[in-house]
Amino acid sequence: MKRNGEELKKLKIGDKTYNFERGKPISKRLITKFNKIRQTMDYKKYELKEKRGIRWVNLDKNKALTGIQMRYKATTTNEQSAFKGYVNSYAITNIRVRGIKALQYLKYQDLRLKEYLRKHNGMKVMLQVFATLKSKKTNEDVRQVIKSRRYNITNEGEIPNVLNQMASDVEHQAEVMEVSESGLVITQIDKLKFNYDKYNPTRGGKFIPLPKWVSNKKTCINIKNQDEKCFKYSVQCGICKVYEKDHPERVSHYKSLNDELNWDNVNFPSSDVDIDTFEENNGGKIAVNVYFLDPEEGKQSILLYRQSKVSKATHQVSLLKLEDGDDYHYVFIKDYDKIIGSQTNKMKAKKHHCFHCQHVFFNKRTS
Repeated sequence: MKRNGEELKKLKIGDKTYNFERGKPISKRLITKFNKIRQTMDYKKYELKEKRGIRWVNLDKNKALTGIQMRYKATTTNEQSAFKGYVNSYAITNIRVRGIKALQYLKYQDLRLKEYLRKHNGMKVMLQVFATLKSKKTNEDVRQVIKSRRYNITNEGEIPNVLNQMASDVEHQAEVMEVSESGLVITQIDKLKFNYDKYNPTRGGKFIPLPKWVSNKKTCINIKNQDEKCFKYSVQCGICKVYEKDHPERVSHYKSLNDELNWDNVNFPSSDVDIDTFEENNGGKIAVNVYFLDPEEGKQSILLYRQSKVSKATHQVSLLKLEDGDDYHYVFIKDYDKIIGSQTNKMKAKKHHCFHCQHVFFNKRTS
């Protein structure tokens, strides 16, 4: 800085002023500021242009992976979705980051999702991860597709959190596979595929029948409501043990039920936010996990949709979320171990699944 032609012992960066004198050590405060500047995209553009002689072009954030390491740039292409109810799909390939770390590509997908969301009132999105895994037991390579939960997005602010949650979904499933008998470990992610479509958040909550393969397991109570309170009735079915009564699917059991639960500010039909509100209202006494049917054609499996963050709850409730277009409907799962058993157990002996981590045990454990 100069004043009346004389150089002052000050340096101005943005709207802040720092002590600075040429030829002398700089202050720790200024060093911290310089380090922050070096992490900005503008500085990295300067570094590429001035220090490496590279011409900087307008960089699409979707292709800007880790900082300025352009060698990690992947390929993004439109694809056809394999799932019913998802019209749009695009894939990220040519992934050069090894192992589970390739999930860092997810955080740079917000621009594309925001662009779609701006054209519609809401969107539903699900991620597929096409991976190569190595078995610790046999040392063989195995190719497998890992799917995230379905997420409904109604405003742009939700997108970063959804992308983080998708990464957590995949990491959790990878951990489960690693501790399984085969000991599968992700060595390479070959493709990340986003499946998405329009979502109408104003509909949902009314009765939807169970698929036959689920109904035949006799593990669910599907309440035949014609209003939008299926979430409330399904929770009551579990906590108040209505499932022990004759015809627990009849809505008459629930109309005048005094459950002593706090339903303040819980909307019907109920979204994930309403389930969070319900858990908070009841002071950690109730934990609600939500599952959904694998949307891939021909698949008969159940996947985790929402994982409760409440630990050591008095009541643990498992619900199945059925979907029919934009309509959805909650169903009480009476025996989660039985409904999921064929997916995790090829033996006749019954296995038990931890409510919190989903790991499998031969003996039932209490949380």
